[in-house]
Amino acid sequence: DKLDDESNRCFMGVVTALYLIARVRIERDRSEDGAAYFFKTLDQYISSLHPSKLDEAAGNGTWWPVSERNIGIVRRMILRKSANSTKGTSIRQSSGKVPGNVFQVLPQDEVESGVPLSSSLRVYVYDVEDFAPLRLLASGSSFCRDNQWGFEVMLHDWFLACPCRTDDPQEADFFFVPHYTACHLNVETFTEDESRALFESLVPQLHYFKRTGGRDHIFVWGSGMGADGPFRSWRSFVPESVFLMAETELWNPFPEITVPSYTPWKDVVLPGRLSLQELHSSHNASGLAFADRPFLAEFV
Repeated sequence: DKLDDESNRCFMGVVTALYLIARVRIERDRSEDGAAYFFKTLDQYISSLHPSKLDEAAGNGTWWPVSERNIGIVRRMILRKSANSTKGTSIRQSSGKVPGNVFQVLPQDEVESGVPLSSSLRVYVYDVEDFAPLRLLASGSSFCRDNQWGFEVMLHDWFLACPCRTDDPQEADFFFVPHYTACHLNVETFTEDESRALFESLVPQLHYFKRTGGRDHIFVWGSGMGADGPFRSWRSFVPESVFLMAETELWNPFPEITVPSYTPWKDVVLPGRLSLQELHSSHNASGLAFADRPFLAEFV
């Protein structure tokens, strides 16, 4: 592949070129599909590169006109612009195009037959650029998206690209607060104390939090630490907010915490990150239809 050959010669040159092309396609040409085509390739190249290493390789903007922050801005711009696009992605597969928007985060725009998702509920997504703490808490989307804790990124992507998203807080049923702390704590981007301080600084800045005491605000906790690892003081700041979680029990290293951060009456349990490609591959490899499998196994 010629692009791979070029990246071996000058990795940051390829990264910068893909970033600039994607930016031109979305800002000047108004083409979310065209921008996504190039951005997905960029996403793949930088997915193994920690955001701090990316900025270091770019000389923090002095050597190359690209940064992790600017890449994140373009990513979110593409997702927002694709919210009402259900004409297919730019990634071709053997059976043709996959229905859904440009990041494949919506297979279709219906919650049930004849009922569009845009008519079900409305979700306001806080903009990462509006809050200094979020610029660190939600950094490195390309790096964090495809690892074990990637559903924090994938849910952010999903809500940004969802027809249910609204930019009018007055019509919002829920408010989504993005962050990728399960990823960053596990790779030691920052410490638990630093993460806690960032959240304690962030919550009072959230413009619409006080309207319901945070009961309509959604936070995602993607690891066994729950909310206690990233936001140890959450009970004093967001006790009634909605948590989307991968774990409900005390799978954490904190012996002093004896009550899980999961609350059955308000929180939602979701499986950890699994891509459609992984599910399809697993299903195809099994050789048996689900109805013909006599045993159920769970790995913990």
